[in-house]
Amino acid sequence: MNQSNPPATSNVQAQNTQDWQPNCSHEILKIRAQWFKKIRHYFEQEGVLEVDTPALSHYSVSESGLQPFTTNTSSHQKLYLQTSPEYAMKRLLADGSGSIYQLSKVFRNNELGQQHNPEFMMLEWYRTQWDYLKLIKEVDQLMQLLANTRPLIQNSYQQLFIKYLNIDPHDTTLQALEQAGNTYLELNDSSLSFTDWLEILFDYCIHQHQTSNTTKTLDPSQPLAITEFPRALAQLADTGPAQHTQTTQPVAYRFEIYWRGVELANGYQELTCPQELSKRWQLQRATPDNGTSWASRQDPRLLAAMSQGLPECSGCALGFDRLLFTEQQTKNLSDILTFNA
Repeated sequence: MNQSNPPATSNVQAQNTQDWQPNCSHEILKIRAQWFKKIRHYFEQEGVLEVDTPALSHYSVSESGLQPFTTNTSSHQKLYLQTSPEYAMKRLLADGSGSIYQLSKVFRNNELGQQHNPEFMMLEWYRTQWDYLKLIKEVDQLMQLLANTRPLIQNSYQQLFIKYLNIDPHDTTLQALEQAGNTYLELNDSSLSFTDWLEILFDYCIHQHQTSNTTKTLDPSQPLAITEFPRALAQLADTGPAQHTQTTQPVAYRFEIYWRGVELANGYQELTCPQELSKRWQLQRATPDNGTSWASRQDPRLLAAMSQGLPECSGCALGFDRLLFTEQQTKNLSDILTFNA
């Protein structure tokens, strides 16, 4: 009788029987529960309504950098696990919900590493009749409440680009960005777009430089809000005149929050014009999309809701797990999760 190696599934099953315990400690479980309680108490005191939207949708979201998981119903309809509850929450806002928040699991494919997990907890909220600068102050309050952070500081996107690269991102060219990529990163790639270069130079020449041991200009222990992004990076943010940036060009009313070298939050003063949304979607259709069709990313229900009337509002998506991971200063995000997949 031939002796063969046991099937791979047997090895996986054996490993799983030995790896049944939680990733995180009992203390982390208690902290997670305390943070949930504090968040809900804070928003209840503020009169912000907690909502619960579906994790599955017939559409994904328009940001091409986010790759969704997909599944199919018994009738072969494709559904997408949500990378963010943004679209559904905006439909509620258009229906007159008022300010709302949600604590929910979200899902992003191709995201696994020390600071990433395909499934994670997100806190997303929208404040009606608020601008994004007021919302930044609330993000600061919440981070101090949960993680006892120092008060955050603010820098504009322009200030950081000029400081580290001597480039004004609101008044530059594709050729100048390509030259910077060649100079600082020894990277030559004529297929990259203007927005690709902005994001690459920010990630590798500014973000990483700020958080390295050699930088003396910014303290990575102090949360940083980066504001007034270039219009090309607006995504679903509104645009308008700069308030903290020296430029005559419109800027995106968008912010990102960093702490200890980790990106924690992304926020907008929300675009409310359906015509502008349609225009941006049409521009996106002309760009490659890493295998996910643009038709599946552009939910007509969001467009219909905005046509009905999305109120003036600002919104923020804050990575709950990432904030806890950063506060605890653990090596891997999985250290503060109950279980791996």
